Amino acid sequence: MRLVTLVAIVASTLVTATPAYAAPGPCDGTPANDPPITCSTDPTPDDQVGLGLGDDTYVQDAGVTSDYVGGDADEDGLESSGNGGNDHITINGIVTSCVDGDNVDGDGGNDTIIINGEVQCEVAGDYAGGNGGDDTITINGEVYSSVSGDIALLDGGDDIITINGDVGGDVYGDESGGDGGNDRITLASGGTIGGDVYGDSSGGNGGNDTITINGVVAGDVYGDWADGDGGNDTIVINGTVTGDIYADAVLGTGGDDRVELGAGASVGGVIYGEDGFDTLVFTFLLQSQLNGLDPANGSLTHNGQTYTWANFERLLGTLIAALKDSLAQLLFAGSGFTAADVGGGIMILRGDTLIAFAPHTTLRSLAQGDEPLRFQAEGQEWYVTVVNLGSTAEQPYRETMQVTIFSPAGDLAAQFMFLEQ
Repeated sequence: MRLVTLVAIVASTLVTATPAYAAPGPCDGTPANDPPITCSTDPTPDDQVGLGLGDDTYVQDAGVTSDYVGGDADEDGLESSGNGGNDHITINGIVTSCVDGDNVDGDGGNDTIIINGEVQCEVAGDYAGGNGGDDTITINGEVYSSVSGDIALLDGGDDIITINGDVGGDVYGDESGGDGGNDRITLASGGTIGGDVYGDSSGGNGGNDTITINGVVAGDVYGDWADGDGGNDTIVINGTVTGDIYADAVLGTGGDDRVELGAGASVGGVIYGEDGFDTLVFTFLLQSQLNGLDPANGSLTHNGQTYTWANFERLLGTLIAALKDSLAQLLFAGSGFTAADVGGGIMILRGDTLIAFAPHTTLRSLAQGDEPLRFQAEGQEWYVTVVNLGSTAEQPYRETMQVTIFSPAGDLAAQFMFLEQ
């Protein structure tokens, strides 16, 4: 595994090979809490920006090109001795090398990095010989290489990484020699990741990570990649993963993980739960549609997309739960159909497809003895009819409505009743 050499790699690369003792550039800081620094012209004669230890705020303007930028590096881009401060770095221009919130031989600080421009190397919240801090990284522009919340010799921090733009390499919540932190990685619908996504890549145990994919990942997605035990991770896929999904890839015991697939999810490979008690969730299916399928090994095809999985302990359909979560009132579920009062009217679904919507305003105009009203969603051949059966002595102010669901051929498929006020 990659992790068996991680400690040696981190230890051997904490010092950036740069020309020593170059003259300070105009964008450098000092080993103290600096006032905010705005880099509005290309830094010369030293094009590497180091802000020094302390709590610093740095903005590189659009149109400015620099080499390396380090929040807690010294002015030559070399490693600083001590613990990192809490830095805020915004890159609107171009960085031809890497961007680190911390480049220290101690613990990393709690840094914020925003990339609106272009970074031609990697971006890391922590590059530390100690523990990682709790960093926030937002990529609105482009990063050619990888993005890491932590590159730390010891434990990782609790990091938040949001990708709205493009990342050419991998994305890591943690690259740590020790335990991973509890990280949150989100890929927006317009974002892309050219490599893999790791909640944890750690020499110890994995943290409890949340990975949400709304855009496109060209590689695989891992909740845990660890030499120790896995954490309890949540992976939500609403976009596209070209490769596989691994809730756990660990040498120890796997965590209790949850992989959740949205209606627009596309997965090119296999979805692996691996060790632990893992749950695979289909938010667009009813539980009845999963009956008879084996959580440990199986597949299904829905709307032209095939999902294949292995090593799960539970399959869960949450379409009804989703309706309940939206404050809808469930009226009927059976024979592959679901009906719910969603406030403005009655929604009737076949599987996850809307076949009819009956507005309350229209239903309240339907009197007892009137001809049934027909409702049919646009583009649907399935349809429903609603007839008013009248009130009862027990419910004198509410009308009993009978809904009948018909197939495209006009065959009776299901029937239920509800009370309309």
